[in-house]
Amino acid sequence: MPVVAIGGVNRNNAQSCVEAGAVGLAVCASILDQRVNSGSITETCKQFRQLINLSLPQYSKDITSMIVNAINTVRLMNPLIVHLTNTVTINDVANVTLLCGASPVMAQENTEMVELADALVLNMGTLDNTQIGAMISCGQVANKRKIPVVFDPVGAGATPYRTAAAKRILNSIHVDILRGNASEIAALADLPVSTRGVDS
Repeated sequence: MPVVAIGGVNRNNAQSCVEAGAVGLAVCASILDQRVNSGSITETCKQFRQLINLSLPQYSKDITSMIVNAINTVRLMNPLIVHLTNTVTINDVANVTLLCGASPVMAQENTEMVELADALVLNMGTLDNTQIGAMISCGQVANKRKIPVVFDPVGAGATPYRTAAAKRILNSIHVDILRGNASEIAALADLPVSTRGVDS
């Protein structure tokens, strides 16, 4: 099974991750660190690319090519992505969406923007009953329009309220991509697990 290293990967430890068997590196924090100037960002990207080309097996290089092609396609199409997301990371989410070549709309209120969207992202980081209802309504519109829906059940398993909310959303709409950490996914599968939050 392919292994991707994620969490704290940087220029100092990336080589060790590859040597330990990782075939992919998640390096968003290193790339997007606001303390790094644009020249350093360019150099960081160059170093990671060199590491991948020199150290990773061919199938990993093929995956890398697929990712690059996917990003190029996104930039060509410039899809409109509607986000119902948490207020903690809303600015970062919008900026990363722009960085990837898509157009973000951080719509928290109704389904009107979903009628225009190319994809819908749901994140229940900062959750209340109104947001749950909005996610379900927007998800149903997205399903009717047959556009992709990404759902991040933040904190599922941490409290009964969050677990029930995530299950309610999953039972109400079709989700194309369920994005969560191991404990969140396990909780939604009714497996015994201890969840603290997004770092679990």
